[in-house]
Amino acid sequence: MTTQIDKFFQMRKKYRGAHLLGLGIFFLAWIARSVYKIAKLDLENLHLVIFLILLLSLIYLAYYAIRFNIVERKIKQDVSLREALHDELFQLNELKAWRTAFFSVIGFNVLIALLSFFIVFEDLMLIFITALLIGFGSYSLTLYILDQ
Repeated sequence: MTTQIDKFFQMRKKYRGAHLLGLGIFFLAWIARSVYKIAKLDLENLHLVIFLILLLSLIYLAYYAIRFNIVERKIKQDVSLREALHDELFQLNELKAWRTAFFSVIGFNVLIALLSFFIVFEDLMLIFITALLIGFGSYSLTLYILDQ
């Protein structure tokens, strides 16, 4: 039984890491798009490349999110796997990850509030989506680090 627990633990860790990589690529492309949009650059080829990177990273994220959810569903259905992999330490790590995500979003909002004295942000959806990405990214990164 230990080998099955180790196997599912490694798969969960692998899929979470792959998801985190895809989220990082998406976030970097999103930041490039944001800078491109805020600076009002008129480089059509750069816009197309950024769009393709965003699209491919979304497909990558969807693939690994589905794989991760399949593994999580199997863990929740098997009692021995659920007891071994969703123990008190895992639940504590999840709470820490939510707290980190919450404070990351608050920190981002404070940064945007400070930057708004110097830069006029015309696209509020850009700020909203970036805040969501920071929240999801910090949650995933914290869980990945704490699972080590």
